[in-house]
Amino acid sequence: MSSTNINSSISTVDTSTTSTNTVNSPISTVNTSTTSTNVSNTNTTTVNTVSEWNEQTIRLLINQRKYRNSEYYQIIGRSRTNYWSSIARRINGNAGTNFTRRQCRRKFNNLVSHYHVSNVC
Repeated sequence: MSSTNINSSISTVDTSTTSTNTVNSPISTVNTSTTSTNVSNTNTTTVNTVSEWNEQTIRLLINQRKYRNSEYYQIIGRSRTNYWSSIARRINGNAGTNFTRRQCRRKFNNLVSHYHVSNVC
């Protein structure tokens, strides 16, 4: 008999736990929806300001990186955020574009990578 009472108690605990999770789930869903909506709005704004790379902007990027090479290697640590932001501002000011620091860094790294690959082949 006592084992039946224990099982009843466990069932009751399981039921209350399940109903508590059910109550919390819609709140989590609402917060997630709000977050994803905010991210979507931010991404939409970024997409509207994206520029495309052309020969002039690529030359500006290479020249900026080349002339500021010693500055690049003098930066302590791995964070070169300000360096790439400065390069992006200079390119954007000269070419009238809207490149971000991340786009400049990725473009330069891709150029270097493709250059090394083409010299090996």
